[in-house]
Amino acid sequence: METSLTVRITPEIKQELNEILTLAGGYFNYKTQHLIDLINGDLAYADVHRETQEIIRRVVLATGHSYDIIKSKTRERQIVCARQFAIWKVYTELYSDGYTLKMIADVFKRNHATILYSVKVVKGMLEFNDPMIAKINFNYNQIEEDERAAP
Repeated sequence: METSLTVRITPEIKQELNEILTLAGGYFNYKTQHLIDLINGDLAYADVHRETQEIIRRVVLATGHSYDIIKSKTRERQIVCARQFAIWKVYTELYSDGYTLKMIADVFKRNHATILYSVKVVKGMLEFNDPMIAKINFNYNQIEEDERAAP
């Protein structure tokens, strides 16, 4: 059973919460930043793990499609490829570190079976050098290399 809660926060309380959470950041790990984002109104990624945010950000740059479009239910091929690539990338980089299929599914508003299917499809498309996935992969790798090279 899910429960939602709406809370209105005054600017003063918002500032105090930001300071408290910033100081406590090391203790509460990545979820602290999610709370700060939520308090500040940055809801687009508020429920997404920091490493996943970085992968999604790079996929957004590599494809030109926003996170909202990528996680949408559209079946347009370009967007499906972008979504499946993002899912595959999160899976390949974070699954072995304890990131579950359910966690990945929640990020993309899908179920665990869709995650497994997307991983299988992208592996196959990369193996057979599908032009659309190959382009996304090339762009993603370029962005990643450029970020590593930047001081």
